[in-house]
Amino acid sequence: MQLSSGSNSMNKQLQYKGYSGDVNYDPEGKYYYGQIQNISAAVGYDGNNLLELEEDFHTAVDDYIILISQL
Repeated sequence: MQLSSGSNSMNKQLQYKGYSGDVNYDPEGKYYYGQIQNISAAVGYDGNNLLELEEDFHTAVDDYIILISQL
């Protein structure tokens, strides 16, 4: 993956169970982070590497699905 020029946003989106999330990198903190896109809540995820980021994204989506099913 490559960083977009002038931005901490990466050129990839994560996909899982019909949800998508962005991929960002914090060079100061040296970690990846993102937020589930196109939902009414602010649900974030992070990881020290891309594998951890994707795993945390899956967990965040699963938790969000459980939350909205209980409303």
